[in-house]
Amino acid sequence: MELLILSQDEEQTGCPARETLLSFGKGINIYTAGIGTDRAAEGYPYSLSFDDCTHRSWDYVLIIGSDNTAEELLSYFGKTVYGWKQMELSPSDKEQFQRNLYELYRDELKERTATRCTCGANDFCRCE
Repeated sequence: MELLILSQDEEQTGCPARETLLSFGKGINIYTAGIGTDRAAEGYPYSLSFDDCTHRSWDYVLIIGSDNTAEELLSYFGKTVYGWKQMELSPSDKEQFQRNLYELYRDELKERTATRCTCGANDFCRCE
């Protein structure tokens, strides 16, 4: 599964959201991009420029804290976006931030991942 996190402030919101989602399970390749930026964030190998991410297909796009509507942002994408959600998240309230991302993972992303648990531990499993 290919997931893109678009945010106004990539380093303050997008990167922590990526790390939080990665902690929930395997099977998701997560990239970040700043909205309207023409360059990737320095020092982050999974960061893309806004222009680069609009020329790829995405299984899911998460938009965090944008003044633009999701429809406006997704109109820039030349390839297919199979699912998306716009959320207002603030990493300043870490517990609520993690809870909202877990609910997104549980309700929308978990079933889209290709990996399945073989040991029976399900959400807590680390097997492939």
